[in-house]
Amino acid sequence: MGGSKANTNARIFELLNGIMQPDSFPSKNHMDARLRTIAYDELMGSNPTTLSDIFGKEHADYFVEIKKLSLAGFPTTYSNSSIIKKDEMFSGKQVIGKVRVTNSEIQYWLDKSVQEKGVILCDLQTASNNHTEILNQSLDQQLTENNLPLLKLIDSQGKHGAFLFVPENVKLDGVIKYEINCVNSPDLVTLIKIVSLLGKSSSGNVVFEIESNENNEFMSLLAIQNEIILRDNSSLNFLENQNYSKKSGLFIIERIRQAKNSILNAFFMDQGGAVLERFLGIDLEGEGSEGKITALYRPENSQRYLFDTLQNHRSSHSTSDLLFKGVLGKEAYSKWKGNILVEKNTFGANGYQANNIILMDVSAKAESVPGLEILTDDVRCSHGVTMGNIDKDQMFYLQSRGINKKDAENLIVDGFFLSTVKRIDDEDFRKNFQNTFKI
Repeated sequence: MGGSKANTNARIFELLNGIMQPDSFPSKNHMDARLRTIAYDELMGSNPTTLSDIFGKEHADYFVEIKKLSLAGFPTTYSNSSIIKKDEMFSGKQVIGKVRVTNSEIQYWLDKSVQEKGVILCDLQTASNNHTEILNQSLDQQLTENNLPLLKLIDSQGKHGAFLFVPENVKLDGVIKYEINCVNSPDLVTLIKIVSLLGKSSSGNVVFEIESNENNEFMSLLAIQNEIILRDNSSLNFLENQNYSKKSGLFIIERIRQAKNSILNAFFMDQGGAVLERFLGIDLEGEGSEGKITALYRPENSQRYLFDTLQNHRSSHSTSDLLFKGVLGKEAYSKWKGNILVEKNTFGANGYQANNIILMDVSAKAESVPGLEILTDDVRCSHGVTMGNIDKDQMFYLQSRGINKKDAENLIVDGFFLSTVKRIDDEDFRKNFQNTFKI
């Protein structure tokens, strides 16, 4: 590796200097080792010479502000019942499992009654060593699908991770909650991989809370790879609330694979991060599978948000419904690029994608790039994009009734978001959405 770094700048040099050989990781799992080796070879074979080569060229201006970068070390991992409060609830649902991830630790806890049903919740290293056969059901699909440079970095160098397994026919009424807070050290790159596997005819509720300590001024990078696999007839409610440090860079890769008649309801809320890049790919691999994605985002004060979404219909009679809504404040920027793919020899696919934006300030800028790739007949796919400023007629109406300008703007924004919240089937999650965005 030494010769290939000669022409790199100091930041990429330090990052690459911390990259470990695949055999340096403590794993007894041959498939895990193979995945690391493939990702390592592809990453180093691409010969990255700038941070942009790994994290994306859209963020070059942000990287200039970073003086140095190093990879986070191995975390201490252990089961710890003290991370759960007595009778802890989340939006009206009992918390039955929790994982807490920081730069230096991964703590986890799972209710005993849930353990007795065969549910597994632990750090990824423990899963790799102690639940090898189950974990490898998800790793096997990843070996052939690794096209993103950042994904290669996570797969080859990730030291932080967690694993959830829900066995066949097990229905979880409570919530599995992940608390991710990794900004307690400057100039650090933390790589996290989370895998969730739901067996046939099972169901669950999973919540991610990605946040940082209040008034945190550190510049660092957090990259999260979230893999979700839904087997036949399974269903998942997934909620992600992201309010990370507005000094840090956040990169999230979500990949969802759905088998026959599986159902996904996923909700995303983004408010944090100096830069945020979110890749969201949903593969509808089984006939009758349904995926509904709802996202709200609200960047301001020069925050930059980039979204790349893929809805891949690889089976007949599959349904995808994606709706993003954003409100952009002063000097904020967002770019959404979406694509619906319907493969050959499929029938009755139904795909929809939309991105609707309100620009709150003349300095805010946004781009939307929808796309359709239809390789067969007998489909129903469409997209919609809207972008504009606060409606002047609505403002006039509200102010003419004695409402001041700021309150009038807030009412219009609330109404804009509220129509999105109505898409959430679960009443408890719907209330959480409203409270988070103060609707």
